[in-house]
Amino acid sequence: MFVPESFPNGARATMRRLFFGTSCSPKLAILTPIGSLFDPWSKLGQPSCGWWRASRLGDILFVNSRQGSAVLDPISALDPGSFILYTGLAGSCCNAHKVGDVVEVSRAFSQGIAVSASCVDQSPFPMATIATVSCLAESYERREEIARIAECVDMETALVFLAAKRQGKHARSVQVVSDHLFDYPFYEIAKDSYARGIDVLRDYVIEFARDYVTFDR
Repeated sequence: MFVPESFPNGARATMRRLFFGTSCSPKLAILTPIGSLFDPWSKLGQPSCGWWRASRLGDILFVNSRQGSAVLDPISALDPGSFILYTGLAGSCCNAHKVGDVVEVSRAFSQGIAVSASCVDQSPFPMATIATVSCLAESYERREEIARIAECVDMETALVFLAAKRQGKHARSVQVVSDHLFDYPFYEIAKDSYARGIDVLRDYVIEFARDYVTFDR
């Protein structure tokens, strides 16, 4: 699994303009591939047009990132010292985390590598370990193996943590449990089953962002 260094100092502003439609260097980048999370957050700021949908609110940049390893590109365009909050959907592999729950990832695993979150202090959500896989088909085929090493599964968190560690950034991952690998697999679950978790995470991020900027909700 290849995790790159940041883009060179002289190129990062150009990459941000290309990717996000703005060259600003945010203190906090909130990344999500989930439209139902990004859409309400984007309305808080000034939308910009790049390769990915983005919205700037003071020192915060909301980014509608892509699933899987493509998340490494926006992360690599951020300056060292940036704080990253990655939010998305995860499948549960255990009984502790139910569909509709919101969890904070404490440690992620991928291809024999384990990496911890940079900071999870005072999180309101229960902690969970997560295995990061390359695709949904992998989570389906390897579900028994995944359940032996982690409580949840996704396609990005280990990459986010590894990139942050290598590039001198800080990262958290907060996930909505959208399915259960054994009891409620992704191909059978209805979106309204985890809608409560989406609402909880949406509102939490708005409150979390208040530490960086003041705005009217």
